[in-house]
Amino acid sequence: CLHIPEYSKTTELVKNAKKDIWEKYAKNCVSCGACATICPTCTCFLLVDRPGFEKVRQLDACQYPAFMRIAAGEDPLAQRHIRFRNRYLCKYVWKPEKYESTACTGCGRCIEACIGNINKNELFIELMT
Repeated sequence: CLHIPEYSKTTELVKNAKKDIWEKYAKNCVSCGACATICPTCTCFLLVDRPGFEKVRQLDACQYPAFMRIAAGEDPLAQRHIRFRNRYLCKYVWKPEKYESTACTGCGRCIEACIGNINKNELFIELMT
């Protein structure tokens, strides 16, 4: 089980984190999406249109390259450290602002699933120092 700070603190820590911290922790990220796939609070999906007006919901992850690619190939999350930061903004800033609760259960599945051995506990410890 994770021991992360209370969500009001994590919101400020993530909001105020500098680019270098995201680059440091994202350098081991292989953009596999394992963290998002295993996470019980990640809910991103892609709607795929099939013949006969069938729509299929397919799991998607903010860690995948091209997750936010739009027309003409523009991608605001093209760089890995920006995708990495986006995941933390979603879990610890945007969702708490909307729902008054962090989008992290503290289960640690993301740490266990991470091929790059990224440990968000270490990230938060560094953010708190």
